[in-house]
Amino acid sequence: MYLSELKKMPNVEFILNSNVSKINGEEVLESIDIKDNDGNEINLKISGLFIAVGQTPNNEVFTNLVDLNEQGYFESQDGLHTKQKGVYIAGDARVKTLRQLTTAVSDGSIAATVAIREMREN
Repeated sequence: MYLSELKKMPNVEFILNSNVSKINGEEVLESIDIKDNDGNEINLKISGLFIAVGQTPNNEVFTNLVDLNEQGYFESQDGLHTKQKGVYIAGDARVKTLRQLTTAVSDGSIAATVAIREMREN
C-alpha cells in the first residue's frame, strides 16, 4: 500500500513529529499518550499497537572492517559478504528492503551456513 492510498483511508490518522510517551490499560490496551516535539500531549484511544524499535543502526564500530551506506547500514554486493574476508553480514543491520525479525533470522541462518562452507573450503 502506498502513502497516498493510506492518506485517503478514513480510519488512518497521521500523527507526525511525535512519540508514544505512555501505554495505558489494565488488562487490555485502552489508549496511548503521545507527546509531540513541542511538548504537547494527547491521549489516543486505541485497541491495538505495533511497536517498532527504530531504524537507526549502531554499526559505526565496524567502519574499519566493512562499508556502511549513508544511513549506517552494512553494504555488500550480495547481502552477505563484506570487503573483509571472513566477515559476514546478516539481519537488519545490513542494507535490505524489509526489516523484520523473520528476515533477520533467515539472514543469520544463511550467513552461518555460508561461513561454515567457506571455512571448510579454505
